[in-house]
Amino acid sequence: MTLRYHEEGRVAYVYLDRPDKHNALNRLMLWDLRRELKRIAGLDHLSALVIGSTSDVAFSVGADLSERQTMSDAEVLEYLQLIGETLALLEDLPIPTVAAINGYALGGGLELALACDLRVASYGAMLGLTEVRLGIIPGAGGTARLSRLVPLTVAKEMILMGRRVSAEEALSTHLVNAVFPREGFDEAVRTYVAPFTEVAPLAVRAAKWSMVQGAEVDLARALKFERIAYQTLLGTEDRREGLLAFHEKRPPTFRGR
Repeated sequence: MTLRYHEEGRVAYVYLDRPDKHNALNRLMLWDLRRELKRIAGLDHLSALVIGSTSDVAFSVGADLSERQTMSDAEVLEYLQLIGETLALLEDLPIPTVAAINGYALGGGLELALACDLRVASYGAMLGLTEVRLGIIPGAGGTARLSRLVPLTVAKEMILMGRRVSAEEALSTHLVNAVFPREGFDEAVRTYVAPFTEVAPLAVRAAKWSMVQGAEVDLARALKFERIAYQTLLGTEDRREGLLAFHEKRPPTFRGR
């Protein structure tokens, strides 16, 4: 197994676990991640997922180039389909997802992070889509996702120049949401995701669905998606609990029902 998994309350943690290879994404790791994401998609008790690394040197340096050298052109295309489908599973999870980037996130490693809803990084982390330096281009959604996340000129600079950016620069362009010290990084990530355990899980899933559906359509259609999502919550226990807790001036206890 190339991953480690554990849960803390309603938050799941998946750690990439090939530290000797800087978490290079070989086919085995992608198949392991694919299976894990499919399993997580069916776990109704979860409120969030964090994807991190057992290494403090690299989140992931991208494709395993040693493996790539042994592949035929047809096998490379199969690999691209596998990583593309895997990242689509991640992007389509109903719960919020956070990439915890401690160290390098390059190539496919950054593409993995881009498929998450949120990204946090440690000081000293370096992020980049450097494929043009290898005679190729990002092949797992990098050109599409990065240019939707940061200003197009920033995405062009990073991709067309194969330029790496620091965590601080990534924060300034909203490529990452927060930057924490390397010392105590894991604990800082836990603190960052703690609010997901304090809010109503069904409401969070509905809000994420509404935002994703509405992001690429006109405002009128986006508002219809929001109304549909809101209506799914009207009969829930969590909605009644939220109103009652507000009236009684106490913290709510949400149960995801």
